[in-house]
This record gives sequence, C-alpha cells and structure tokens, in this order.
Amino acid sequence: MYGRDRQIEKLIKVPQERPNINNNISVVPILGMGGIGKTTLAQFVFNNPEIENYFDKKVWIFVSALFDRFRITKEIVQSLSIDATSKFSYETTNLDLLESELKRCLIGKKKFLLVLDDVWSTEWQQLLAPLKLTSIESIKIIVTSRDPTPLAGLKIQYGYRILLESLYGSYYKSFFIDCVFGNDDPDNYSLALQSIGEQIMEKLKGSPLAKEAVGKVVRDVICLRSIGSMYWIVIYGK
Repeated sequence: MYGRDRQIEKLIKVPQERPNINNNISVVPILGMGGIGKTTLAQFVFNNPEIENYFDKKVWIFVSALFDRFRITKEIVQSLSIDATSKFSYETTNLDLLESELKRCLIGKKKFLLVLDDVWSTEWQQLLAPLKLTSIESIKIIVTSRDPTPLAGLKIQYGYRILLESLYGSYYKSFFIDCVFGNDDPDNYSLALQSIGEQIMEKLKGSPLAKEAVGKVVRDVICLRSIGSMYWIVIYGK
C-alpha cells in the first residue's frame, strides 16, 4: 500500500492494545471520507500473517447504511461455524437463538477479530451486547466509517483511532503511475503525456479510489499511442 505504513503498523499492533469497551473488547475505528482507502487498509491488515497467526478466528462483515442486526449476527455465526460441527438451524428467524449460538461458537476460543466494514450509525453497537457475555479472552473489532458518528457513546481514546487523509506527494504520484502504467516504464511515453498525467493527478485531490479508477481507464487506451495524448486531454478537461 502507498503512504499508509504508519497506519498499517498501528493496526498490526491492535492485538497489543488494552480493551477500551469492557474487560475483553477493544474497538479500533478507521475513519475517512469515501474512497480514501478505509476498506483497502482493513483488508490489508485482515490478511496480514501476524494477524492471521494471532487470532483464533477472524470474521469480515459488510454492514452498509441499512443496518440489519439479524443479518449481521447470522453472517458472523455462519463464518464462525465453517470449521465446526453444529446442528444449529440457520433457517431460524429468532435473534435470541442466533446470539446464543454466537456465544456458543466462541467457547474455547481465546482471540477473535471482527471487522465491520462501512458502518454508518451507532446501531452496530447492538452487536456488542452478546459479545460482552462471552468468556473469550480478547475480542478486537475494527470499524470502518466515514465519520465518528458511529462511535457516539463509546469512550474510545484518540490514540485508538485511525484517521485516513488524502494521499499527496511522492506516494500519490507513485500510486497513479502504477495504476496507469503497471509494469511499463513511464519514460517510454512522451513528456507531453506525462505532463497531462500530472495535471489529471492534481484534479483528483488525493483520492486513492478516484486515482485508481481514472488510472485504469487511461491505461486501457494508452497503448493506442496515436490517440493517447488526446484522450488524456479529454479526461483532464472533465
């Protein structure tokens, strides 16, 4: 990842953080505007070998603006039960039964990582209730959100929060070059084309998602050298 070394290092140390919700639960929010790279960062950490080796179980849940406690609880239980023998019926429509099964699935586990991606409101905090009743040693919850609103009511210290800002400077330029040229050498292209590319980069305001999208579009046509510069000019004009 480009320009996120400090945040990655901080998230890798999540297992070492002291609980900030109750005796065994810690919440670590990743905050930033849409397209800034919250989900990408969370995925990078989720798949990190150190994290993989530390936690007994890991679960990734996409929450979205329409919070559905039943759906999310069911998905967590199903993920936890993949390697377990269970006669539990997932056809149930009873939330209490699902939450009881969730607690059962965590019996014997010591460390559990839960990622809640794209959280919009405080409703997700309803998920904490059954987790607080488990005997598991450590539960770490990474929450990605566009703003701190979902954290209302939780006493999460500033040091626990990961605030993502736009990428600028050499990191952003390297990212854009990689998106556009891939393994190709930018020096193989005209200085005029490179100049237009830098102007496009400035218009993207440091957004990794915008840069990736535009970079891929440009890359799709850059092989057509005869129209390459004109196409870039059209994109810049937009």
